[in-house]
Amino acid sequence: MLEMLNDKAQSALIEELTEIMKQQSELVIEAKFNPYMTQKDAAKYCGVCTDTFNVFKRAGLKPIVIPGYSRPMYSKRSIDEFMESHQL
Repeated sequence: MLEMLNDKAQSALIEELTEIMKQQSELVIEAKFNPYMTQKDAAKYCGVCTDTFNVFKRAGLKPIVIPGYSRPMYSKRSIDEFMESHQL
């Protein structure tokens, strides 16, 4: 079917489809993870193992600690901000 389009139209269509797929995958990620996560889920959200996530913690990623609750939690927002602040 793409053969029916000229090169410029094919490129534009592929670009548009790529953008739509990117947006959809972001929506899936948003729906899949709660705004606050355990370390295990936060590591999954980042796409890394828990050992690598511990490196992020040592580099300054801060947990949410609630008195009386034993597990530290991590917010998607703070993880995203942390990752963006380390982008080269």
